Amino acid sequence: MKKHYCVILCLCFLLVGCAFNESEEDTVPTGYPSGEISQPQIMYNETLYLYFATGFDEQLPDTFSLAGYVENVDNVATPNTNWSGSRVEVGQKVYADTNDPNHIYLEYETGYAKFSCRDNK
Repeated sequence: MKKHYCVILCLCFLLVGCAFNESEEDTVPTGYPSGEISQPQIMYNETLYLYFATGFDEQLPDTFSLAGYVENVDNVATPNTNWSGSRVEVGQKVYADTNDPNHIYLEYETGYAKFSCRDNK
């Protein structure tokens, strides 16, 4: 009978230990570690552009041309200098249109993603 109690007690300790094991990073519902930016964004021409889940496979409008490349990525701090971003990749191509300052496009493997000024979704 003592053996049964010892086994049960050991199982309880094991279950409690597993419940408090936090070997994985704390994450938020987006799947990114907490404290990190989850929405892709980039600073271009002194303006912060955000990605509003429009897809990564859009066609690039004819009026947009290559403006530059992502130079810096920091997933913890909001971009505050031109060509820096969060949740994008260094070297990604940025396309802009001087007649449409409210949107830019970033190139992805399957197409382009539209980024918009915060107030102009």
